[in-house]
Amino acid sequence: MENNEIALKVIDKLEGHITDLSAKFVEIGEKYGPDVINLGLDVVRLSGAAPLFLGVLAVIALPLLAWSCRHWIRKFSAAEYREQDVYLWGIIPSIIGIFVASVASLVTLLNFWNWVAVFYPVAFLARKMMDL
Repeated sequence: MENNEIALKVIDKLEGHITDLSAKFVEIGEKYGPDVINLGLDVVRLSGAAPLFLGVLAVIALPLLAWSCRHWIRKFSAAEYREQDVYLWGIIPSIIGIFVASVASLVTLLNFWNWVAVFYPVAFLARKMMDL
């Protein structure tokens, strides 16, 4: 009997501590919950905006790369340089850069979910939860 009484006292104390802990968790949740939710939504917005910034940078780079390619093609087409392939090393990277920038801008700016993450982060989180 003595062991049962000790066990009951320990259980009662543990129950009291668990009740206190749960009350403190509820208090912390009520106090900081909205701020944590807003912080999470801001993180989702930023994670959706990062690829969009890459797309905008790619769109900005396209005219510069096109100008570079045009510059090297004009140099290469000059009669005195036709025998030399030195200027091809300026044309080839420009063409590759135009291709990469075009693909990057299309992939990032036309991705529907990047825009949803920026403007409707709750819907984006719901989609992520459904994918799990």
